[in-house]
Amino acid sequence: MQTCIIILSMHRSGSSALARVLNLIGFALPRTLIPGNQKDNDLGFWESQPLVDLDDAYLKAAGSHWYDLAPVGLDLVSDEAREAFVGKAVEIIGSEVGEAPFFVMKDPRMSLLFPLWREALQRSGIRTLCVLPVRNPLDVAESLHARNRILRGEALVSWLRFVLTAERDTRGLPRVYVHYDDLVADWRSVTRRLASGLDIQPPEISEAVAHRVDGFLSAKWRHHLAGDAAVFEDALTGPSVKDTYRILRRWCAGARRDGDEAELDAILRRLDEATPIFRKLAVESRELSVEARALNRDRAKLESELREHREAIETMRTERDAARTRLEALTTAADDRVARLEQDRRRHVAALESDLAALARRADEDRTSLRDAREALARLSAEVSARIETYARRPPPAPAEAPAAPPRAAKTVAPPPPKVEDSAARPANPTRGPRLSARRAVRNLRTLGRRWIIRS
Repeated sequence: MQTCIIILSMHRSGSSALARVLNLIGFALPRTLIPGNQKDNDLGFWESQPLVDLDDAYLKAAGSHWYDLAPVGLDLVSDEAREAFVGKAVEIIGSEVGEAPFFVMKDPRMSLLFPLWREALQRSGIRTLCVLPVRNPLDVAESLHARNRILRGEALVSWLRFVLTAERDTRGLPRVYVHYDDLVADWRSVTRRLASGLDIQPPEISEAVAHRVDGFLSAKWRHHLAGDAAVFEDALTGPSVKDTYRILRRWCAGARRDGDEAELDAILRRLDEATPIFRKLAVESRELSVEARALNRDRAKLESELREHREAIETMRTERDAARTRLEALTTAADDRVARLEQDRRRHVAALESDLAALARRADEDRTSLRDAREALARLSAEVSARIETYARRPPPAPAEAPAAPPRAAKTVAPPPPKVEDSAARPANPTRGPRLSARRAVRNLRTLGRRWIIRS
């Protein structure tokens, strides 16, 4: 026969941690699990998605919801709707766990609908064992307020509704109460007591499995730790919550007393009698809570926009400062370049002025030399002209008389005279020599003067 360990608890009471621990030590889980998420449960819910969907649909059909303070009117639902739920539950059990000999099922909503699931398990021929995790109600209220923004007083009343309903509906079945703090502190002792209380063979736990469980039950996942003393010392926590938690806390340690169940029944009756008042207050507080959440969303949106604007302003400031730094660097570089260019300009101007002065001095010297040359040329030209005139007025010399012919002698052949190449060696023409030499001298002087002028 298959065996189902069904976990029944209030939301945020450690049922997910217990389900995972049982899974790690050898118990199967449903196949279609709801994934964990950072907002609700980083470590996972370990719940069947089809199972949760079925519970939500039935609560909606019954005019209720998981955080309703009033009891779920199971007797107010038609027989057809009840039969449809049980038949669907049987299908989900078969498809989600198959033939697993030992498996775990959990959903906090099952605490309100357990009679229906009990019937579905019986039809499936599955042995039903119950584990009921308990957690400090103040921790539960703080966790629900953080996750769902449920008022702490409303969360405490809801905690009473869940734990008292699950306690009443599981009577007569094998069941064990487990405190969440005990599970985290010493899970080995808890699992041994659970196996003993449910009359099942405890699985063999290897060192590797134990190491995985230790890593899973890290203290860093515990965000709310009010302590048991805070429950009994808190003036705002009603006597019904205190008395219920005191009894269940003893049951987690295995210490039962006669009359405990009767006391819990009386607390449940008082809760049912006060439910209309609680429900009205809860509806009004929920409406206020909806408005508050809307305001919080608007505030969060405005804060987000404000952060974005501030970030944009900061970005612009950073860009402005960077641009100012670049501008200052460019200005400094430009000033340095202008200074260098000015220095170069002044140096070049000074060099040019020096060269210009040197050229001016040279030009003055050249003009003086040219003037002196012209004056010398003029004097020379005058002197030459005077000499030419003097040579021109000189009378030509008289021709010489021919010498007497010598007596004829025997005819002999004389050698030819040597050929004179240099014109200067030729005998001067007595009629052209002085005048030709003067003219040539004048031309030479004129040519020399022109060359001097061109060179200057």
